[in-house]
Amino acid sequence: MEFHIRCEPKDISRYVFVPGSHDRAKGIAAHFDSPRLVSDSRGYLVFTGTVDGIRMTVSSTGMGGPTTAICLEELGHLEYVMHFAP
Repeated sequence: MEFHIRCEPKDISRYVFVPGSHDRAKGIAAHFDSPRLVSDSRGYLVFTGTVDGIRMTVSSTGMGGPTTAICLEELGHLEYVMHFAP
């Protein structure tokens, strides 16, 4: 489990929207079919659902480069584990 976004590989999709604003993340998730809140931790909101049968995730990053970098790095770790780790 990643420290800041508090997600595991099974929680996220290969396709992730990463808006800064929490309200935009909620708005994007509202367009998902059956969205579920995966995590609300340390200022990151993460939702996963489907759009036309394709699994999608949205994670807010908050404000600024450092919080965005943390989010993208942790999402990248999960993507690696989900698709490439032995």
